[in-house]
Parts: sequence; structure tokens; C-alpha cells
Amino acid sequence: MSFSEKSAWVMFLVLAVIGGGFIIDVVQVSLAIDAIAPPMMVIKFVVSMIFVSIVAQVVLAITSSRDANRPKDERERSIALWSSAKAGFVFAFGVITSLGHFLYYGDGNLLFYMVLASLIISQLLEYVLQIIAFRRGI
Repeated sequence: MSFSEKSAWVMFLVLAVIGGGFIIDVVQVSLAIDAIAPPMMVIKFVVSMIFVSIVAQVVLAITSSRDANRPKDERERSIALWSSAKAGFVFAFGVITSLGHFLYYGDGNLLFYMVLASLIISQLLEYVLQIIAFRRGI
């Protein structure tokens, strides 16, 4: 398993756990206050993502020190480009849908969370597509 594939697995798990927890927190707070939660909740999410991502990547680099410093080969670069392009379409669709929803309802907090959810979903998709491509040997 290449370092890029290991990194995709690690980042998928980190984002799925922390992003999923964040979404659950936002839904719970929104239900408790009977309104959309204020966007300031994102600070905890961002700080958690940064810290856990750095720790996870450092641990991965230490355990795979030989592969960590090796430059990406042509296959890894093409997989990264392909998965990023596909995920970009999903993100664009999510943003456009969010903006349309905002035009109709006019709720800026909901717009914020919809765009953030689009970003999380598209990034998770990018990691999944990378993992699939690496597993298939594309």
C-alpha cells in the first residue's frame, strides 16, 4: 500500500469521525434552540481537524518513513487529479444548490452549514475515489 493510499485512508477516517461528530452537534444544538445553530460552532471543528490531521499524518510518516519522503509517481498524481476533479463537481453542485436554497429561504446560517456540508461530502468522496483507484490498481 502506497503512502498516498494510507494517507487517503487516514484522512477519510479523520474527516468522517470529526465531520460526522460536528454534524451531529449542529443538529442537536439546532433542535435544542429551535433554530439553526450559530456558525461559531465551526471553530471547534476546524481546530479538531487541524490537530488530529497533523498528529495522524506525523504518525503515518513516522511509521512509513521510507515511503513518506518519496515523490508521488505518475499513477499517484493521475489518481489524485482524477479524484479531485470528480469531487469538485460534487462540491460545485452542493454550493449551487445551497445558493438556490438561500435565495428562496434567506437563511445565512443554513447557507453556511450547507456549503460546509458540501465541502465535507466532496472531500470524503475524493478520499473514497482515491482509495478505490489505488485498490483497483488504476
